[in-house]
Amino acid sequence: MKGKRVSVLVVSMVLVLAFLGLLVTACQPSAKAGSSAVAPAATVFKWRVQVHLGPAESRYSVGFNDAFPKLISERTNGRIQLQIFPAGALVQPQDQLTSLGQGVFEMMIDSPSYLGGQVPVSAIEWGPPSVYKTVYDAQFIFNKGLDSLLRQAYAPFNVYYVTSLWGSMPEAVAGILSKKPIPNMAAAKGLLIRSPGGVGSDWFKLMGFVPTALPLTEIYTALSLGTIDAAWTSIESMDSMGITGLTPYALETPAVGGVDSNIMVNADIWKTVPPDLQQTFIAACKEYGPTHTNIQYSGYVHAQAILKAKKIQKQIWPDADWAQAEKYAQQLWTQYDNSSDKNTVQAIKIVRDYVAAKDTGILFPAAAPAPSATAPAK
Repeated sequence: MKGKRVSVLVVSMVLVLAFLGLLVTACQPSAKAGSSAVAPAATVFKWRVQVHLGPAESRYSVGFNDAFPKLISERTNGRIQLQIFPAGALVQPQDQLTSLGQGVFEMMIDSPSYLGGQVPVSAIEWGPPSVYKTVYDAQFIFNKGLDSLLRQAYAPFNVYYVTSLWGSMPEAVAGILSKKPIPNMAAAKGLLIRSPGGVGSDWFKLMGFVPTALPLTEIYTALSLGTIDAAWTSIESMDSMGITGLTPYALETPAVGGVDSNIMVNADIWKTVPPDLQQTFIAACKEYGPTHTNIQYSGYVHAQAILKAKKIQKQIWPDADWAQAEKYAQQLWTQYDNSSDKNTVQAIKIVRDYVAAKDTGILFPAAAPAPSATAPAK
């Protein structure tokens, strides 16, 4: 009888422990759970974050892997902690968006230039060529409604779009490194170039280049084998992969894109974050924007030092060629006007309205005259 009582007691304890284990598990937010229950206020969120950049870039090593997670932890009082991974560490870069929505990880920082095939309006987010010439251009266009359109466009992938980050226009960390000289636009005709795809590729094609989309990791081999003649991406990244040893020529490309990164969180996880913490996190991400811009400018300065140290010949196109390139950019805008994607059509209208207002010097409508304090005589 005593043995039975002990057995019953043991079984009861096991059941209680199992129940407590299930309770604890249920209280942990999971990207794969699909639950929208808000987590307790004391919950500490630990998110894995894959970034679209390699570890050699200043934007990654100084920024996203250091300054950014420190800022988020500080502003949220440690309630959100980020573990950062470089491009390809968790999933292949081209799979980031779908993997985030599936809950493979909790957050990502990607480039809109890679997402055009999945989210057409990301071409406007990244920046129609020749539009985002200053950070103020980007800020104004986003605040005029582009950010809301992006949130709608990314939502079907089960992700929450937080914000975008822009670089230091008109300077660019990215540039073209080439095995062949490109002193003018005519020399670009038929030149095989690696580009990230999307609007950048469309623009290069109009200028005479023959663009092909390749992962960063395949650029060195493609240049070595002659599959491509040139590559457009971050000069810091290309130098870290030894590409500067294959390319004696460089060409800077002004105002290609501008918004180089965006921040998104798995939607199921986002729903579990208490509203006050959501607002704090969004504010912290936007606060990081100027830091990102400054780090990118430092990357530009570093890129110039690399070109000088490696004795790479910088080439500058004549003004007339860049004027023609800008006309080609305007042709691309027409494609957006006629897009079958409604978000893209609305987004390019925001851009056109801004550019028109900027050209006329009227960005803000004049205020209506204040009513007279004195009633008119009758």
